[in-house]
Amino acid sequence: MKDEHAHTLEEQHTAMGTIAGFVYQFYYFLYKILTAEKGNTISFELYDDVATESQNGLTYCQLKHTVQQAASVGEKDVKLTDRASDLWKAISVWMKLIVGEEKDGIKRSNEEQSAYIAEREFHFVTNKSFAENKLAALCSRFENKDDVTDEEIDMVLVEITEERRKTAQPVTEEESKTTKNKRETVQDVIDNLKAYPCRKIFLSKMKFESLGIDDIEAKCHEYINDTIRIPKDKVEAVFKDFLVEAVGDFKDCAKIGEPITYTYEQQKKRFERVFAYHRETPFEFHVELQSYKDEFLDLVCIKQLQKVKDIRPSDTTKIARCASQFFSFKNQLEYLRDESKILEKEEQNFRDDALAFWENEFNYQYDDTDSATEEQLLQKAKELLHKVRAYKITLQKQLSLPISNGAFYYLSDECLIGWHKEWQKFFAKQK
Repeated sequence: MKDEHAHTLEEQHTAMGTIAGFVYQFYYFLYKILTAEKGNTISFELYDDVATESQNGLTYCQLKHTVQQAASVGEKDVKLTDRASDLWKAISVWMKLIVGEEKDGIKRSNEEQSAYIAEREFHFVTNKSFAENKLAALCSRFENKDDVTDEEIDMVLVEITEERRKTAQPVTEEESKTTKNKRETVQDVIDNLKAYPCRKIFLSKMKFESLGIDDIEAKCHEYINDTIRIPKDKVEAVFKDFLVEAVGDFKDCAKIGEPITYTYEQQKKRFERVFAYHRETPFEFHVELQSYKDEFLDLVCIKQLQKVKDIRPSDTTKIARCASQFFSFKNQLEYLRDESKILEKEEQNFRDDALAFWENEFNYQYDDTDSATEEQLLQKAKELLHKVRAYKITLQKQLSLPISNGAFYYLSDECLIGWHKEWQKFFAKQK
């Protein structure tokens, strides 16, 4: 009888493994964004899982995460075997990229393939240990500038092939045909590499990294502390803010089906506010006074003040002052957004605080006014305005009263708040 519970657990494990693999890839992407150098472009799911473009060429990164099933087994305690399918699948993908797409039955020549490889690196990143992996050991010799001969490459690939004979279970002829027809086997890739004319330069450009998710996060923390100069007690908060902002960008790209990329300049502009928030003096808002203009009367925030007779069309001085406060806050907030000098959570905190204060005062003023006259409602509106105009908003720091007033005018212009008891009836549909 089928064990449905066991099947469910297997499905859960598969799903969690997929999720863990995605998180692993994205954390590595975050680390590459953080440590990008001038001239770099970092991409996610464009050329490879993660890739770095620079004036020196292109680095492909294949990331493979394995969920460790036993509680006693930690990250990187599991070894990357010589015949690990994830490793040889990555090698197969890279070799096909190098050989190139067929065009009129013609692929890249060996010379063209060598030139292609020379401008690239191929990184295999895993949470397993590759300390005993024969291919990783061979590639590290190239990195150490050892002279590796073709005979030595052959010997390693033969040794890896021999391991199949030691561990393989007998396979029926029918099973063998089915496997061959279904997909490329590990041994197929090993044989292809052994026969590949450009294998030496290809292996010389292959590198291995052994990192767990915790390792990647620790490297991010270290970079934030040492290079960006964020105090240790603020590093965790900075990393979380950075993660939230990057996930937001990923979500926006996912909606339109585009891979996510950052140039060095884009990274600096996009995330500088995350770091500056914890180390620099907050932005200084200031009022830029404007002379009266007739078009001020078309502003919803001015119409809302007119509705409760706080100002009249003839009050040009007061209209100019209120409009100046409104535009000063609005323009400077938009500047902070455009220059990535403000975090989404900072703006949200400002909105939550301002709306909560206004709502409390609005409810207090208009409680039990169902039978109030219009004149009584106007008096309540002026009392509400008086309370709101005395409240200092916080946005990165506590703002001055004129700018705080401008912030409330901004919210009223957006039809998020109002002064008359029935303000929504008059203004909510105008924007």
